[in-house]
Amino acid sequence: MVKLTYLEASGFKHLRGSQGSFRIDFSEGIIGIRGPNESGKTSVMEAVFFSLFGRTMETESKLEDYLAYGRTKALLRLGFESEGEEYEVVRTIERGARGTRSTARLFKLKENRRELIASGKMAVDAEISNMLGGMGPEEARSTIFVMQKDLARIKEKTRKDRRELIDKIMMRESFDKAIEELNEERKRLEGAVKTPGELRRAREELERLKAKLTEYKNRKKELDEVILKIQALKGPEEEESSIAHAESMVKRLNSKLTALRKFQEYVNMKQQFETELRSSSKRLETIDHRIEEKRRRLSEIRGEIELRRKFKDASLKLQKIKELADSKEREAQNSERKARPFEFLGIIVSLVGIPLIIMLGIKYLAVLSIGLVIALYGVQLHARAGQLRKERADLLEEARELGTAAEKYREINKFLEEEERIDREIEQLEQERSTLVEEIDGIRTSLESLLEPELPPDVPEFSPAILKEIEIEFRRWTQELGNRKGQLKQLEDRLVSIREYLERNAGIEEKIEEQQKKVKELERKLNTVKYAIKLLEESAETSRKAVIPAVSEGMSTILPVITLNRYLAVAVNEGYDVFVYDSSAGEYKELRSFSGGTQDQILLSMRLAFTLSLVPSVRGAHPEFLFLDEVLASSDSERREKIMELMARNLKKSFKQVIVISHQEDVLRYADTKVEMRDGVVERISSSWGDEAI
Repeated sequence: MVKLTYLEASGFKHLRGSQGSFRIDFSEGIIGIRGPNESGKTSVMEAVFFSLFGRTMETESKLEDYLAYGRTKALLRLGFESEGEEYEVVRTIERGARGTRSTARLFKLKENRRELIASGKMAVDAEISNMLGGMGPEEARSTIFVMQKDLARIKEKTRKDRRELIDKIMMRESFDKAIEELNEERKRLEGAVKTPGELRRAREELERLKAKLTEYKNRKKELDEVILKIQALKGPEEEESSIAHAESMVKRLNSKLTALRKFQEYVNMKQQFETELRSSSKRLETIDHRIEEKRRRLSEIRGEIELRRKFKDASLKLQKIKELADSKEREAQNSERKARPFEFLGIIVSLVGIPLIIMLGIKYLAVLSIGLVIALYGVQLHARAGQLRKERADLLEEARELGTAAEKYREINKFLEEEERIDREIEQLEQERSTLVEEIDGIRTSLESLLEPELPPDVPEFSPAILKEIEIEFRRWTQELGNRKGQLKQLEDRLVSIREYLERNAGIEEKIEEQQKKVKELERKLNTVKYAIKLLEESAETSRKAVIPAVSEGMSTILPVITLNRYLAVAVNEGYDVFVYDSSAGEYKELRSFSGGTQDQILLSMRLAFTLSLVPSVRGAHPEFLFLDEVLASSDSERREKIMELMARNLKKSFKQVIVISHQEDVLRYADTKVEMRDGVVERISSSWGDEAI
């Protein structure tokens, strides 16, 4: 039996003293620790847990998380009683260059003396666990340290982890050890999925031998079948399945196919010659028609040439007239060129003579006359040029009339060229016709020289369909002949292989008999091991299952109190799934069907029932203290009052110390000792025998 006496802390999280180290004394009864958030209430529980087990409560927490802000070292002293003796465990947490480490020492207190009985974490942990009846940190967290955020801890564990937890609490580890050793033996015999055991390997070997025996028998049977098939393939021609029969069929079909193909060649040649003859005859008709058209056009061209030769004289005369007209133009231009100086001089002389006559008299009349004569000569020259241009115009008019006839004569070259071209084309066509006539004569000769070959006796009339049918049949039998020859080769090779296999595997029956004896012996061993495991597991499971009715009964006692008799009946299955009877619905409902606050109350009743069912009743030596951290946070004041009444009435019967941590003041109403904290400091302690201000 272990009961807490005091806790001293320095440098541990929020805990601190008003004038030195933090200290709290634990009396018997219900101890209520109240304070606002961050006041250090939960730190008291964490300090007790670490002092007892040397590890953090939360597995994800680290040692340095327990160091107060700005501190590199924390010191904890926890006093407790066990079997009438007083002890003190001292643990430190220190952060250094190599990381954070902890130390542990355990003292026995005798008449103001401290006797060191264990030093080092492992030794101290072992001593304290022994005093707690073998309880470790995991069992403690699941039973005597209950937190509101951790109410579903038992339910959320896996079946295996929950079974191991119950076994440890019930001190049935020896069962697990024996089962573990037997399971190792079973694993050695039975193996696993990826690692076969001895029995599995023996069975596999037996199956392999049996498969080999089956194969051996199949090979013997196959040997007879292969011999029969070889004999059939080597049989006479009369046997349809023989190679000789296939060879005979290929030979006959080949002869028939040769004759039909020869006849097909004759038919093709005849059709080809007839087609060529029709085509050549049609080409000959086309050439004759073209020659006739060319000759008709040649006649037309030659008529045009004769017509245009008549205009040859007009062309010559036109040339002479053009030359004469050009001569007239040149003469007219020459007269005009000569006339300009005379006209200019006559005008000047006349202009000079007129003023002289006016001023000097008639004696200057001769000057005027000379000017007029000169000017008149220029006028005559202009008149001559005009006459010449008129004559030129008359010549050009005559030339225009002759131009049309001359133009027709000039077209004669075009017709002469066309005449020459058509002559060449006619000559070429006649050469083509001569060649084509020779070709037609050759085709007719070749057609007349074709001889119709004879058809096979069983083919009265040739047709492409018959030829195709014979070709298909010939290919089929040719392929069949190749298949039969290949099959014979494979069968002969297989015959040799089977005989070698049978020689290698002689005596397989004796090997199977020996392996069967080995498998039976291993199966006997495995069945013995499994039976032993079954007996041990059934015994352990019977003990574990006995817990569930106790938990259900405990919950049925606790839940009505904390739910104000709203929920009266509870059922818990082997998976620790909770079903609560809802009278309004008239049925049991799963936990998830209820509100968050009701779920917390149901889970709290399960945790308390689980703890009460296992810790005091099953274990001999066990802790006599129980921590409850904010487990009433989701309950209203009326339910909190009922829960505290339950603790005062029931929990105190099993635990001498029930430490209730809460930020709600009314929770402390039923506490025997009331501790008020703020900022990590104990401000006031009050009890039924008086108050003590700190």
